[in-house]
Amino acid sequence: VHNPVDVLAAAGAAEYDAALRAVLDDPGVDAVLAVFAPPIMVDADPVAQAIVAAWRAAARGRPLVACVMARSRSAGEGERRLREAGIPTYPFPEEAAKALAALAAHGAGRARPEDPPPEIRPSGDGGSALLAAARARLRAPGEPRMLDLAEGLALVAAWGIPAVSTEFPASLDEALDAAARLGWPLVAKVDAPSIVHRSDVHGVATGLADEGQLVRAWRRLGEVLQQHGGGRGRIALQRQLDGARETILGMSLDPLFGPLLMFGSGGIHVEVLGDVAFRLHPVGPRHAGEMIRQVRAWPLLAGSRGEPPADLELLRDVLVRLSALVTAHPEIAELEINPFLIAPPGRPSGAADVRVRLAD
Repeated sequence: VHNPVDVLAAAGAAEYDAALRAVLDDPGVDAVLAVFAPPIMVDADPVAQAIVAAWRAAARGRPLVACVMARSRSAGEGERRLREAGIPTYPFPEEAAKALAALAAHGAGRARPEDPPPEIRPSGDGGSALLAAARARLRAPGEPRMLDLAEGLALVAAWGIPAVSTEFPASLDEALDAAARLGWPLVAKVDAPSIVHRSDVHGVATGLADEGQLVRAWRRLGEVLQQHGGGRGRIALQRQLDGARETILGMSLDPLFGPLLMFGSGGIHVEVLGDVAFRLHPVGPRHAGEMIRQVRAWPLLAGSRGEPPADLELLRDVLVRLSALVTAHPEIAELEINPFLIAPPGRPSGAADVRVRLAD
């Protein structure tokens, strides 16, 4: 049997029955798409009966989907008969082909070996006390149930996820002292519950190379906090990791499937790029590797145009550790690390920003 099998336009029940029985009995056939565009002189219902009979008589079960390309009463009766027999039926071949492709992908996934997540032990209590204190602090009605940056960074660090060196100076003098400890260049950014996207309010200053640039950035970011921080917030200083790529890692709760883990291209244009991959929680090393290779930015992460590859082993390990964190803390409704800066092996990588929302 060769693909496709053309039964010609005038084919009726007898031709569909013979063709389908031959196709379904061929050991080289894994699935069948039966397309029927009924001519005026052909009644659709007998053809549907023939399709059902041939499928049921097949020596071994194979997926079968049908496409009835008509909107007559006869075609409607044929569609009803096919669906009642358990055969998915679509109005256009493209939709039917997508359904078969999804079925094939699902089957391939089930045929893969199990990928159990390894046991990961956090440091200390794994952030349990931190989360309990945050829940107590965020009980007020209308209070966003969001951890601040320091809490988010501490939580992921407790599970072995590297974080960028960060300090929260309370004054300009403390900021200058912190800069001496962190080293140049620096990133300064605002951290306030009411500011969701810092870049939208110009709340980030990058590439600060000396004390003069830091002083100017500190004063400007202080004005941003006054205008957009609602009287709350502070400025964070971080060591800038040059040469690292921006990625995003996260977890969101699906009402049907539960926690979904995410990986993709990070930074301020996440929504614009839409370059992300999802997996059901929990995630083991193999699934984590598949997520990384699935995104369009994979060739950049693997190294291109003479650039060194990112630390892919670390990236896979971070995804697995994120999954372990999610398992340990079901009180987390949403978690996002953006960006997670991933550098080539041997160079510093880490989470630069962490947003954690607690369940109501």
